[in-house]
Amino acid sequence: MTPPEAVQAVTIEPDGTRWPLLIHAARSRSGGVADDARLGFRRELGLPTDRPIIMVGHQAQWWHPGIVAKYCAAVSAARRSGAAVVWLWVDQDDEDPAAVLVPVRDAAGRLAARTGRLSSAPIAVGVPSGSAPPFSPVQPDLAGAVRPRIRSGFESAVAALSASAAERSAARQTAAAVQRLLSGLVQPDAVLFATEFHRSAAFRAAVERLTSDPGPAISAYNAAAHRHPEAGLAPLASSAKGIELPLWRLAPGAPRRRVSSAEPAGEVSDLAPRAILMTALLRQLGCELFVHGRGGWAYDAVAEEWFRDWLGEPLSPMALATADVVLPLGGRPVGPAEVAAARWRAHAAAHNPAMLGRQSDAAEKSALVAKIAALPRRSPERRALYSDMHRRIAGARHMHSEELTRLRAAADDAAVRAAEWRTASRRDWPFFCYEPEVLAELAARIDRRFGSRS
Repeated sequence: MTPPEAVQAVTIEPDGTRWPLLIHAARSRSGGVADDARLGFRRELGLPTDRPIIMVGHQAQWWHPGIVAKYCAAVSAARRSGAAVVWLWVDQDDEDPAAVLVPVRDAAGRLAARTGRLSSAPIAVGVPSGSAPPFSPVQPDLAGAVRPRIRSGFESAVAALSASAAERSAARQTAAAVQRLLSGLVQPDAVLFATEFHRSAAFRAAVERLTSDPGPAISAYNAAAHRHPEAGLAPLASSAKGIELPLWRLAPGAPRRRVSSAEPAGEVSDLAPRAILMTALLRQLGCELFVHGRGGWAYDAVAEEWFRDWLGEPLSPMALATADVVLPLGGRPVGPAEVAAARWRAHAAAHNPAMLGRQSDAAEKSALVAKIAALPRRSPERRALYSDMHRRIAGARHMHSEELTRLRAAADDAAVRAAEWRTASRRDWPFFCYEPEVLAELAARIDRRFGSRS
């Protein structure tokens, strides 16, 4: 049975019933990029050309349910609009696809998050998953795993990776494994890898324009990024070595490298777009709707303004879909306020006899404080009364040492329970750690947000 609290929130923006209208408007819009340019781009990259496209993408990793929500939303919208769903695999990114979070209990029995590894060796720092070779999957150390489903989920992931070991990169191996495990929930009509962009004339033309006349493009890019600090995009820098371009240079097994306008162009097949150029080109030519999570929703506003100001081109609309789905790991909410209160009690009780039940001592302390305040500073009498007050407090502490120890232990315990609650309420465990019924409920809740099917 699905835990009722598992799917805590679903966010769809704009309302799902409006997505088909956005797709229709983008499909039928006049002006801007000519239809033959869109069709050519899609043919070159192996995308459907007979119907609108809903694009949704992410890195080649083991997604958490909040990411899976984007793909469920794309399928729900496609069913109501006759669109195709294309999955974009962001394989020029340097995230390690073999690193996966695991909820465990440590030797002390405390709930914690540990990084498990699905390969015996990590990808070298800075190497994109699309430039790294496939790996031999291994079962990570699951000692302390808190639920049987977690162990069986990892077994399924290892089996899916093994079945995909013939793929030509770690990204493609992971992508195939993810698709295999999600096949009963969502599936794409087509897939696209970011490292394939060089096959399109539009990307080659963008590279030529960026390298031959980078000033206007970079000025518009930096201005758009400056207007949207929430996107967290650093400006493209200018130096004596040239202007930084929104491109990566890739080589098998090597860290990705930033590209400057001053360096030789080299082979376009060695280049991949950085995030903003990637989604801008896809929204210009490759889809009628791009579905983002929270992060992409923020940074792709920069793409819209960049292409508007640089090229005068409109982009297809974007939508937001995400969810908060938790594992039933137990515990109760313990927040910073409760921890702070417990720490205050432990500290204050050591200085306030009233908190230890010694009201007469508390009254005497208050009287001493008043007398001390009335005496001249640095006077012998003042020092003597101050010492007497602290002797009385020390006596109270000694008499109630067990109670003070209990209060300190309670403060420490509150901090531990707060840390456990932060772990228990995380939403970013890999999807295969969740029961299939939970993911099915997530998909059903999302689908209801798109209204009835025609």
